[in-house]
Amino acid sequence: TKSGGKITVKLGSNFKLDGAPDPYVALGNGSAPVKGGLLAVLRKNSGSQSYSIAASPALDGARQVIIWCKRYAVPLGVATIK
Repeated sequence: TKSGGKITVKLGSNFKLDGAPDPYVALGNGSAPVKGGLLAVLRKNSGSQSYSIAASPALDGARQVIIWCKRYAVPLGVATIK
């Protein structure tokens, strides 16, 4: 969501990641983060969680939320922003 100059990514209660080294929540396109799109280290591998950052022009074109393995530069999961 976008509100008050902030972007918030909300992962639902059904979110689950089997585990990975160095997972981040990111905004991106084409299964890769946009410049400035890494939001935060994933806090837990399952359940509801929210991540907020200040909106910026670099993030305006993001079309996906990505769970990103920073160490190996690969997507672990991708969801289209609606």
